[in-house]
Amino acid sequence: NNTKLAPLFGRPRLIVGLPLGFAVEGSYVPPVSLSHARATLGSVALSRIQILPFSDSRLTLMLRAHGTIGRIRGSITCPRASLQTDAAGAPCYGTEPSHDSFDPNSLGAEGALATRIGVMDAYVGGGANWLRPHFQAGFTDAVGNVDHTTIDVALMRAAVFAGATVHVRQIVAISGQLYTEPADGTTVRIAATYRVR
Repeated sequence: NNTKLAPLFGRPRLIVGLPLGFAVEGSYVPPVSLSHARATLGSVALSRIQILPFSDSRLTLMLRAHGTIGRIRGSITCPRASLQTDAAGAPCYGTEPSHDSFDPNSLGAEGALATRIGVMDAYVGGGANWLRPHFQAGFTDAVGNVDHTTIDVALMRAAVFAGATVHVRQIVAISGQLYTEPADGTTVRIAATYRVR
């Protein structure tokens, strides 16, 4: 199986501040091809940031709820490197890569504590993700047999993360984050932010 269709993937995101420390986020990736994948993804989030009263304004708490839907298409079950024509009973018996789809649907909630150190904000947090992914295979072997196997699962995963944001200028910031779901894997995230008032 080929589960690393796009090791690097960018997503634009818009954040709009609301009263009382709330913010709403939106992100959309139109149907674009990157590496060996074609992805369409959309996500929304609602967050609230507040200063902790016992911390002399040094600590802030962020609570955030988020959701993601979308579809990723690519050769997951039988990429070109796995194709073979020697054994009809073995996997990937054919000459054309599979055309599979994966829907990474999820909901999540998280909390984080942050503090300001000069021009840098550092934070650490954790949360839970409720995953409802859907997978469908799309492989036709060398004799015309079609595999449309589907897999649907319901999972809950704990997540922990840490990161920092450096404020290069008043309206420009660069961020880095290490995000881990211990049961599944780790993601490194890098972001550039431009603030419009």
